[in-house]
Amino acid sequence: MMLTLSLNMLVANALANANDNHPVSAEQIEQCLQDTTIKSESCIPKFLNLCLEVPENQSTFGMVSCYQQSEKIWDILLNKYYQLLQKNLDPNLQQSLKNTQLAWITYKEKTCQFEYDLWGNGSMRHTAAAECLLRETSSRTIELYGIYANSGLF
Repeated sequence: MMLTLSLNMLVANALANANDNHPVSAEQIEQCLQDTTIKSESCIPKFLNLCLEVPENQSTFGMVSCYQQSEKIWDILLNKYYQLLQKNLDPNLQQSLKNTQLAWITYKEKTCQFEYDLWGNGSMRHTAAAECLLRETSSRTIELYGIYANSGLF
């Protein structure tokens, strides 16, 4: 089943790259995360909705593309804050963070595979999986950003 999700996501990613209608950058999301006057979680729909409101994205294909492109942007930030933490933590905590991250990746993959499988053969399975990957990746990014921001490492 993981192979099914991987293959379907690979095809969908290739199609999403051909339909790049996402009006948001990693820098904009990062500025939102750093804004202490709002909850970081509000950054997720704020920027996703900008993509979903583009007329070309008013189809299932367009929605999946928005979710995937948003997830890619959040993943860039996730990797940035993971690397910053790894660079600045003592070696014992580096290993602990690495172990935690590997466990989270497994959790994310299994969770999103389950959500994909729930939809059977319907086209909504692609939307459900893409939404799941965005939700899990953005939540983990916010978590790592919070650890970094509150650690005094910067």
